[in-house]
Amino acid sequence: MSAIKKEQLDNYYRILYFDGEKIAELKVSAENRKEAIEILKQYGYSASDVFSIFP
Repeated sequence: MSAIKKEQLDNYYRILYFDGEKIAELKVSAENRKEAIEILKQYGYSASDVFSIFP
């Protein structure tokens, strides 16, 4: 019997943020929340625009 390596799955974050008019959603693959917010910043938004982020 041999050991089977488990694949490390990416973490997917769902970010709800204010886009200037309404609450919008962005799903990103990131290692942690900080990285997920950095991805949101690449779209021109800031951490203060985030309404909710999970998991």
